[in-house]
Amino acid sequence: MRGRLRTLTTPLAAAAITALLAALAAGTPIEAFVTMAAYGERYVEAYPWLPYWRVAVAMFYLWLVASAFASRKRMLLTWLMVTSTTAFALAHYLHLYIVVLARGVRVELLPLLYRERYAEGVTLHLDLGQVAIAATAAELYLILRRPPRTASSGRRTPSR
Repeated sequence: MRGRLRTLTTPLAAAAITALLAALAAGTPIEAFVTMAAYGERYVEAYPWLPYWRVAVAMFYLWLVASAFASRKRMLLTWLMVTSTTAFALAHYLHLYIVVLARGVRVELLPLLYRERYAEGVTLHLDLGQVAIAATAAELYLILRRPPRTASSGRRTPSR
């Protein structure tokens, strides 16, 4: 029973940390701090997509740190990598959805890219949501795979 509880505690702790940081990021006006530091003036514009953008930025940085140190021995960081990727992708795509609703921009998802169509033209962007999901899946595969078997199959042979 203790083994099952331990294996359940780590993902729940990672999900709780991710949710806490996402809530803090949604309520903290990052753009106001950056504007004040860079220009010395107060940021007053409020766009409807800013909370989702804040969460996406915070989760992206959490994902970078967690995936840099994730390993089989550090399962909390591995689970943080997974939960932050999920939260990042969700916030990223909600941000794009709100931009579409608020500004009337047309967004087309492509493999690893997305295209925004404005009245003035078209811009092509790297889709970090897809990149993060693919990189996390590849890293999880490398972390959780079984080590290769040796040719000797672990048996000792007597020396001659």
